[in-house]
Amino acid sequence: MASDLVLNGTTYDGTPATSGHKWKPTKITFKDPKVGVVLEAASGTRRYVHRGLKRTWEITWDIADASTRGAVRTLAALTTTWSFTDQLGVSYTVQTEPGDYSEEYKRTDPSGNLYYALKLTVREG
Repeated sequence: MASDLVLNGTTYDGTPATSGHKWKPTKITFKDPKVGVVLEAASGTRRYVHRGLKRTWEITWDIADASTRGAVRTLAALTTTWSFTDQLGVSYTVQTEPGDYSEEYKRTDPSGNLYYALKLTVREG
């Protein structure tokens, strides 16, 4: 990644070897879907009425510690828009919607620390 990810003011630049930082995601998938409607005339002719583009990012952590899990869960629970700086350093106003967060328990280390796989989708507001 060219720049560190910043979600609602928190920088995700940590690794398993660092402490005190939320962990970097493993993968970011970007989509730039069109927003609009398709109109169909009585003759069957179709027209697309374009209204704009709204970006969507799917952010994946193959492994994350409990601190990162808690922070990402909090973002998913927000009911308002919030700031997001992507891996290119560009800032957006985004939101999450129902179903945009998932987690999977991965393992517990010998010290009792829990680790998870996380997935968060953020949508341009």
